[in-house]
Amino acid sequence: MPYLNSPTLGIDRSDCCRHSSAPQHGGRNGSGMLDRDIRPTLLHAVRTEHADAAVFHEFPVCRKGRADLVAVNAAMWGYEIKSERDTLARLAMQVERYDQIFNYSVLVAAERHLIAAMRIVPPHWGVMSVSGTAKNCVINELRSPCQNPNRSAEQIIRLLWKGECITVLKAKGINAQWSAGVQEIWGMLRELPIEELEESVRGILKARHF
Repeated sequence: MPYLNSPTLGIDRSDCCRHSSAPQHGGRNGSGMLDRDIRPTLLHAVRTEHADAAVFHEFPVCRKGRADLVAVNAAMWGYEIKSERDTLARLAMQVERYDQIFNYSVLVAAERHLIAAMRIVPPHWGVMSVSGTAKNCVINELRSPCQNPNRSAEQIIRLLWKGECITVLKAKGINAQWSAGVQEIWGMLRELPIEELEESVRGILKARHF
């Protein structure tokens, strides 16, 4: 039975990261696990720890990218998977995109990637190692995530459809009409405090999911 060797995954934490000892370079373990082999174990763990969350696969971020797995509850959590067969060529760009959206981000990486990957992801990212085989995937938490300080109101707003943007504005007592242009509506939303904006966006995404 696949399992996650971390009792603390997904629990909201303070802004202080906790670190384990540095990962050892394990090299290839011969399993050659793919994203599809890792994802069920990660999904089970995320659903267990975020029981009330809406969970999305291949979630669009910044119009040109996608997050592998996203959980939306009292915060937005983004999980990026790097399997044995993946490379880290796009990781820096993915970090930049995740940081514009998610309150917490976690890299879930095969052991062979860990040393190089931990030089790329910033300190507020969580890091998890993947080992085992396709039939017995094991995920260990090496570093828990901290609150991301780099979120972009502009990119968070763009997660919503126009009608959803208008719904958020009207709920805040702001008169927004369908005839208004998208840029005008986005401008109204940018005036909201980011915490209020994020709360509204999370509510919309959860309603969309269910």
